[in-house]
Amino acid sequence: MSVFPMFVEKNLPLLFMICLLWGIGVFIVLYLIYRAKGKPVPRVPPEQILFSERGASGFSHKNLLCKLGGARHCLNVVLGHDVLTVSVAFPFSLMDAAGTFDLHHTIPTARITKIAPGKQDTVIVAFQTDAGEQKRLELTLSRDKEFLEKAASLGNLRPRENPSVPC
Repeated sequence: MSVFPMFVEKNLPLLFMICLLWGIGVFIVLYLIYRAKGKPVPRVPPEQILFSERGASGFSHKNLLCKLGGARHCLNVVLGHDVLTVSVAFPFSLMDAAGTFDLHHTIPTARITKIAPGKQDTVIVAFQTDAGEQKRLELTLSRDKEFLEKAASLGNLRPRENPSVPC
């Protein structure tokens, strides 16, 4: 038997504890980064919620990394009378603590420039940030038609086409 397998066999409990402590340490660091940089997601009062879905998927059109990264079955999407919130569910939000994948958004409905159906069950949401930057999210919802109907019911929102915003 060679030296390495003997070392592992002899020190297995110690190696297990080192790996466990390392994993806990990484989790704590990610949580602290999330708390320091993360924006709290405002709660929409239940009486103002038009649409809510947990376990949605989606990605941002910000760049190639965002398109490839995305989130699968861990987005929370809430459409209220005044705001659309898209957030990543805990603990998956820790993996995007620095905002790399651009999936944490609180969008006033007045800033949404377009909501349109995409391919299959997807919905494309185009909006303008507080800084004036145009952004797009592509959300895969299990109840996409209901989301589009509820978005259309908002008077201040143009849920179909806006020629100034390409989609």
